[in-house]
Amino acid sequence: MPIIKVIGRRTTFRGKSLFTLLCNLKNFGKGRMVVRSLFEDRYPNEPSYYIITKAAPEMDKEFDFGEAWGSKVFRGNALGEWKIKAGHKADWRLIPKDEEHKYLQWKPTVPFEPKVIPKEALFPPLLREMIFREMEKAGKATDEDPKLPITIHETVWNRARLESNAGEISDQTSLGSKKHLDDQPASP
Repeated sequence: MPIIKVIGRRTTFRGKSLFTLLCNLKNFGKGRMVVRSLFEDRYPNEPSYYIITKAAPEMDKEFDFGEAWGSKVFRGNALGEWKIKAGHKADWRLIPKDEEHKYLQWKPTVPFEPKVIPKEALFPPLLREMIFREMEKAGKATDEDPKLPITIHETVWNRARLESNAGEISDQTSLGSKKHLDDQPASP
C-alpha cells in the first residue's frame, strides 16, 4: 500500500454550505438564523449571525452556489440587510429555533470603547536618521523629530479611532453607519 502524504493545511471550516442548509428548509429558510463557525470561534463573546431575508440557490447537484441576502449582525452590531457572499463555503450552521433567543437577547457585558490611536507617530530610528540626512542636504532645520501621520481605514471591522488635537476621540463615523452600509463589502 502506498504512503499518502497530505500537502497543505487543514481547513478550519466546520459545517455545510449555506445553500445546502437553505434548500432543506421551507421558503429557503426565510426568517431563519444562520451562523458561520469562523465567527463563533473568533468572537465567542459577541454574536455574529444572519437572519435570512431572501435566498435563490442554484438547483445544482450539490446545492453549493446561489445568492442569499440577510439581516447581518456582526460582533453584536446590527448592520442591516447585506448580500451573503460566502455562502459557498462549508462553514455554516443553522441555529435551532429554540436557541435563537440566546443570540437575540445578547447584551454587551463591557460597553464598546474604541481604541484611541494618536494622529502622529515617530519614524523608526533608521528611517528617521535617513530623513535627517536628507533635510541637512536640503539645508532645512533639523530641530524637531519628523512625525509620521497615521491614517485609519474606517470600516465596520475596525474599532480604532484617531485622537483629536485636544486628546479626545475625533468625531468619526460610528460602527454600522449608513456610510459603511452603502459600500456592501464581501462577507469575510
